[in-house]
Order: sequence, then C-alpha cells, then structure tokens
Amino acid sequence: MFYLILKNPDEYLVSEGLSFAEAKKQAQSEILNVFHMNKEDVVSSELMNIAMEGDDNAILLAVSSILQGYRTEAELSELISYMLADLSENGELNNEDLGSQLINHARYLRADQIRENLEQRHAAIGDSVVIPEFEHYIQEFIDNTSFEITEGLIKYPPLGIHGVNILDPERSDYVMPENGYVSLAAELKEGTSLRVRISRISGSPGPHGHGMWMYVVAPDGPINWSVKPYDQSKHKQEFIAIESGRSSDLKIRFLPGRFLIEYFEMHPNAEEPIFTSEFTVSD
Repeated sequence: MFYLILKNPDEYLVSEGLSFAEAKKQAQSEILNVFHMNKEDVVSSELMNIAMEGDDNAILLAVSSILQGYRTEAELSELISYMLADLSENGELNNEDLGSQLINHARYLRADQIRENLEQRHAAIGDSVVIPEFEHYIQEFIDNTSFEITEGLIKYPPLGIHGVNILDPERSDYVMPENGYVSLAAELKEGTSLRVRISRISGSPGPHGHGMWMYVVAPDGPINWSVKPYDQSKHKQEFIAIESGRSSDLKIRFLPGRFLIEYFEMHPNAEEPIFTSEFTVSD
C-alpha cells in the first residue's frame, strides 16, 4: 500500500530531473510529512516489514492503517488515486477533503485490535512475528494534523424508523408524541462498534419505581441492539449495537425529565465516553 502511493510521485519527480533514487527518497519524505511522521533516514518502503521491530516498520504500519481505515478496497483505491494526483503537483496534500477523509477514519482506529489481528493472522500460518510499536505514530497524526474532522463513521440521523431520534446529538428538546414513541437509532460503518448509556438527570421514576423510559420488545422489537437490564439504583441503562455495517433502531418512550447520553464509540469496555449529550423531555 505504501509502495503504491509512492509510485506515481516517483515518476513525476524523475520527470523533473531527479534520479530515481532521489525521487524515491523525496516522494517518501513528502508522503510522511502528510502524516506528521518526519523521522530522519527512513529506509526505502520496499525494505519495510510490518511484522518486524523497528521505527521504520512502525511507520509503515501506521501509515497503512490510516490509509486503510474502515474503507472497502474500492474506497481505498479511490482515495490513493486522488492523493497521488494531488501530491504530484507540489509534494503536498492540498485537498482538504482528502485530508479530512484521513483524520475521519484515523480517530476511530483501535491500535490494540490492529495488533491482535496481525498477530492472529501470522500465527494461523505458523509465522513468529513481532509487531512494531506503531501506536504512537497514529496518535501523532491525530494530535498534529491540521485537517478537520468532517464526519463520523457512526451516524445518528435526525429521524429513525419510529420518529425523531433520541440519539441525535444536535437536538436537546423533545416532546413525546401522544401515546407514541421515538427512535433510538444509529448507523454503523463496517468494522465500527457502539455502546450508549442513558441516565436520568432529573424527573420522577415511572410507576412502581420503574425507569423513566420504556421500549417495545415485540412485535416492533429492537433492531441490532442488545439491551442491558435497567439499573434501578443508578437509573441507567446501556444499549449495545450487535453488528457493525448495519443500522440500529429501537422503539422507545420517555417520561418528562432531563437525561444524559454517553456515547462509547469503538471502545466497548471503556470507562469514559467519547462524547456526551443531554436532552429534555417535556409534557
């Protein structure tokens, strides 16, 4: 993958009068600059190996992971093609949309899962490998890039199957339809994961001390949600998306009150949410 993105810049730089070796070195440096990986004397990409120790190999794995993200092969090929065209002009990635595509995916990467997948893949064919310490290179790109995050890989649409979406972080006030319900909806890209936790901030519990919300089990039961038992003492409940690459929806109704939603994206066992939102339900 790294070699593919270097190939065309080589041809452009050679046409500008550089030797092939000089063009290869300059093109590699320009690409690493895009990812804020400015290590001196990085070996040629053909000599790198993501299954061996060393900073150069770690850089290869980090760049490859950011490029791959959660993209299909077709999406990856298209991204590389556009990047090559942009880089060939002046050695910089000037297309802000392409840069945003990189950071949009990079912030969702789970380095621990990437490492585990690689180790399992090599173990399955009997290879003994040492995956390099690549995690901090991904984090350096996330921390230092000037490209803006423009979208999430997990979306919370304004509307779900059953009406307005209570998970929409852009909305904070709701009125329940008379004798009706709203949606708990999310759209997950392939490879992503989601857990949400809803908590009561204020408002009176329901009849007999039960919770301040109720959801339909049948016939319009949860779609792609696993629902944890309601915590009576803390007035909280968790909803976990079962499969990635699918939409999740739930027919749910809230009593009047104020509520907190915690969004745990990509880190199902995390203690701290990626972000939170609050909303109010009135009569």
